[in-house]
Amino acid sequence: MAIPTILSTANSGLLANASRVAAVADNVANVSTSDFKPKDVKTTTLATEQTSQTNFTPGGVRAVVLEESGPVDLVTQFTRLIQSKAAFSASAEVLRTGDELARELVDIKA
Repeated sequence: MAIPTILSTANSGLLANASRVAAVADNVANVSTSDFKPKDVKTTTLATEQTSQTNFTPGGVRAVVLEESGPVDLVTQFTRLIQSKAAFSASAEVLRTGDELARELVDIKA
């Protein structure tokens, strides 16, 4: 897996979790709004596929916003927020590690 692919995968995770946090914020802000339909963001893995002996297609995370039925449940919303924080932190760490690898590679080639 190439360094740009690592960075792209980490970036997709950051964006997916930003979408999830935005949905939670919208849900919490509208907790008292009548006829409001809460939203949830479901994520799926975009698995890598080997295209040759040394190349893989980039992986990542796909986010899809879904409308839920029923009222906004604050416990569920804050649970989602905690999960998003953990996933966002993991993606940020992958991004930092990819950046560090890129810097090391430049130092080795220099």
